[in-house]
Amino acid sequence: MALKAGIAWFLVPQEFDKVFITFVSDAKDRRSRPDKGWVDNFEKYIPNRAKVDAFLSQTKGRPYPQVIVSLDIQDSSKDDLLQLCDILLGATQEAIVAGSNHHTKRELGRFILRWWENLYRPREERAVDMPRKFNLWAFPNERGAPYTKIPFKLSISDEQLKLF
Repeated sequence: MALKAGIAWFLVPQEFDKVFITFVSDAKDRRSRPDKGWVDNFEKYIPNRAKVDAFLSQTKGRPYPQVIVSLDIQDSSKDDLLQLCDILLGATQEAIVAGSNHHTKRELGRFILRWWENLYRPREERAVDMPRKFNLWAFPNERGAPYTKIPFKLSISDEQLKLF
């Protein structure tokens, strides 16, 4: 869904006939263990899903480029950009599930909540004027469809007094 939404939002308006996208994924999260019943189909699923999304959109007469996907599996401990992605994803997870007792993780989760709340204000009322959206999609709902009204478990305030 993120791939399809990203292409529709950012690339379709550019009217490209073909796009080449490289997904970079952390090697430690790409482990199949068939002996335990864990099979990671990521490397097959993403390229096939991109082809299906393009085909379905084009069949419906919607503008959508041909999508060529490649995958690059890397060790995130050796790549600063992957580390940054890990921090943002971990902070988002903390905002949604509030599962950590670590102060730093909770504060990063609150940062995500403040960012989210700010972006849903009218543009003239935003603390930081950001023209783009910060989307979170969850799935499935009771009808098996994605939804965007995320029930955050973490609150912006921890009810503690601050020195600054």
